[in-house]
Amino acid sequence: MAQPLSLETQTLYAELLERLRVADMHRSFASLEGGFVKRFREGRAYWYFRTSEGGAGQREFYVGRDEEAVRARISAVENQRGSLADSAEGMARLAAMLRIGGATVTDSLSARIIRGLQAAGVFRLGGVLIGTHAFVVIGNAMGVRWSSGLRTQDVDLAAIRSLGVGVLR
Repeated sequence: MAQPLSLETQTLYAELLERLRVADMHRSFASLEGGFVKRFREGRAYWYFRTSEGGAGQREFYVGRDEEAVRARISAVENQRGSLADSAEGMARLAAMLRIGGATVTDSLSARIIRGLQAAGVFRLGGVLIGTHAFVVIGNAMGVRWSSGLRTQDVDLAAIRSLGVGVLR
């Protein structure tokens, strides 16, 4: 059985979904926790981005040789961080309003797992969310709240294409 969400809540959901799509399109080093570090090798300077986001622990990504164009890109990323923080704050407000409006939300542990999968590119590579969490999304997208309180806390995935999964211990 499903109960319709108010038009205001449906509109908030559509707004949040659009903001998330835009944020995903503009994803860059600016959206990751971490910072730029300069390393010297064989007398030359190179820039790397160091982050500890995700399950792999601390990682560094090569950005480029220390030259004007690379420093300009680094500066642009640093400037972009402020607007991304404002955008994330706005999305958090929308999510809180959705919760108050009766939209179904995922528990925080599952949300962190799903966000980690998204950050790792699982969904871009063909991974698809299925099961209870997908059912929650479908209800919100349809503008209804499911009346059943039955929920699992596992995160179920399917793959359209071949998707390699590695487990670190």
